Amino acid sequence: MALLFLAMGEPLPRHIGVIVIGSDFPTSGVPSDQGDVADLGRDRFDKIIAIAVNPATYEEEAITALRKARELVKENRTLAHPEPPAPPPPSPAKPPQQDYSFQVEIMNIPPDWLTPVAHSLSKEAYGLGLKSKIEYDFSDTPLSLKLRADGSQQACYAFEEHFTRLIDFVNSQPRQPKICSVRSLAACEV
Repeated sequence: MALLFLAMGEPLPRHIGVIVIGSDFPTSGVPSDQGDVADLGRDRFDKIIAIAVNPATYEEEAITALRKARELVKENRTLAHPEPPAPPPPSPAKPPQQDYSFQVEIMNIPPDWLTPVAHSLSKEAYGLGLKSKIEYDFSDTPLSLKLRADGSQQACYAFEEHFTRLIDFVNSQPRQPKICSVRSLAACEV
């Protein structure tokens, strides 16, 4: 097209817009006035409407687009109404009911073991899907930990086993005469 204008010695036009809306020939190859509007579908209809309402579209193109949209609606009445909304996404699976609680207080923890014990218990509770709370009690010397874990009974039993092994390990280490002591506050159904 640019060669045509250059050959004529005229400057190129600033805007060249070409819009093809549908086909004048149905898929069978027989010419038709209406075009193959039945096969265009909702996507094509939405594109045609977008062209018609776009403020940058020339008036003649917008009118042509509206006429084509009317033809589409005459062929397929469902296009006159918006598509039904998509079904709502399925609700996320509810977490298991937290029907059991494990609660202890650990006293006389050697300062070197305070952080590793708290970290191990927190990591294990998270891995088992428990909701846990670890509190440091600074009123005692050495510090003590208060621990609560809520969740399913099976997860709390597994956490209790880990807790017992961890305290047994800490108490088996050679060190000062102080030994971790545990006071069970609760291990019951909520």
